[in-house]
Amino acid sequence: MDRARLLVSGAAIAEPTPPSRTAIEPWIERANLGVHLGRDDWWIELRVREGMPSRPYARPRQFKLSQVDAWLKGRDLGDQRE
Repeated sequence: MDRARLLVSGAAIAEPTPPSRTAIEPWIERANLGVHLGRDDWWIELRVREGMPSRPYARPRQFKLSQVDAWLKGRDLGDQRE
């Protein structure tokens, strides 16, 4: 169906929206992650050794909050099931 028919029939048309630059999540450093999680550097280092997602080749190591939060949430769910 073309756009004119959709408008006449009353169907909703979803216009594609271009991605905005603010939608890109920044990488953060360990200190900022610690503030977000309320944890110290040593706790974060232990989680990194357990596989917490990060960008290891960046110096200092960098993290994305959404990835870390999802990883921690998945670990919490896994611990409850055992």
